Amino acid sequence: MSKSFVLSSKVVNNKINKPSFEKKFTHSPSNFLNDLDLFTKGQPFNLYKELRENAPVFFHPPMLCDPEPGYWVLTRYEDIKMVSMNPKVFSSQYSTGNLLTLGSKENRHPKLFKSTIDHMLNLDGEMHLNLRKEHMPFFKPDYINDLQSKVSIKVGQLLDEAEKLNEFNLVKEISQQLPIYTLSEILGIPESDRQKLIEWMEFLELAQYFTLEQIKESEEGVTDSTPDPALVEMFNNMIDEMFDYGRFI
Repeated sequence: MSKSFVLSSKVVNNKINKPSFEKKFTHSPSNFLNDLDLFTKGQPFNLYKELRENAPVFFHPPMLCDPEPGYWVLTRYEDIKMVSMNPKVFSSQYSTGNLLTLGSKENRHPKLFKSTIDHMLNLDGEMHLNLRKEHMPFFKPDYINDLQSKVSIKVGQLLDEAEKLNEFNLVKEISQQLPIYTLSEILGIPESDRQKLIEWMEFLELAQYFTLEQIKESEEGVTDSTPDPALVEMFNNMIDEMFDYGRFI
């Protein structure tokens, strides 16, 4: 990644200010998008409708452990379209990420924070487009047709193997395998190494789960939640292994 695309060094010390204009909408919603269990029940369409009708441009309170003052929530189509098409005016690339990038600098894993912030999906405008151009060869018709043929064969193989079993875990045996296979074909990862990707992805999901549980415990007033040192060491070792392998590939 060229130097012009590196935002993480700036974001580390970047301070997001509170809105400087007077609030136009003072509506207090019936629920907040920070409710960690809200989306386990499906999309909160009623909440979206409520915000769209009462506060279509809403400055949402932050997560409990987030040092930033909050974030904007837009619920009208035209507003979303206008903002999405004007990255020079509207951008979230300086204050985005996921649970692994949440919190103050000392609580962030340096490698995961950097890779998340500097990721193509997190960048706007020209920076996004320049990185996107590097991926365009993988989306030309000939390449896509060839990849589609390989994926179709793989689907057949996975279904044939599943048919031999009396019962099986659909996620583990099929839906987990297929995206890993497709991604590995694009990245040129040898078949012998592909199980590593599954292990790394599972561990990253587990790490976010632990982060989520810590946030929930903090909200409930639990202050003695200390991660298991052995788990932290295992996590850091696996992250190092993952990044070292990425350099090798």
